[in-house]
Amino acid sequence: MLTVHSENELQLTADVLVIGGGPAAAWAAWAAASQGVKVIIVDKGFLGTSGAAAASGNGIMAPSPENWDKVLSERYRVGKNLANSRWIERVIEKTWLSLPLVESWGYRFPKEDGESVRQSYYGPD
Repeated sequence: MLTVHSENELQLTADVLVIGGGPAAAWAAWAAASQGVKVIIVDKGFLGTSGAAAASGNGIMAPSPENWDKVLSERYRVGKNLANSRWIERVIEKTWLSLPLVESWGYRFPKEDGESVRQSYYGPD
């Protein structure tokens, strides 16, 4: 159990402290929270838009399953054919399955025709 105190006497208690707010930190926090532990994330920026995402974007792209082959091919091409295609498939699938959970936690993706457009995280949201 970790307790964090600030100058304003804010006291936060958690089981896991994640330092950083880039994509890896966001998913590490999600993984811990999905196991039922309380998580605190601290970062200089906004969750999911810091670290590697600050320079190159987070490129989440959660295509529906019928578009996975197209996205897989594009990701493989962008990686100069050096990536492991099975690993890319797993990332695409995990993202597709996980983003609705992130939305259920309160993240507001933009809407188009009443449907969520889960393509990226957006700044302070």
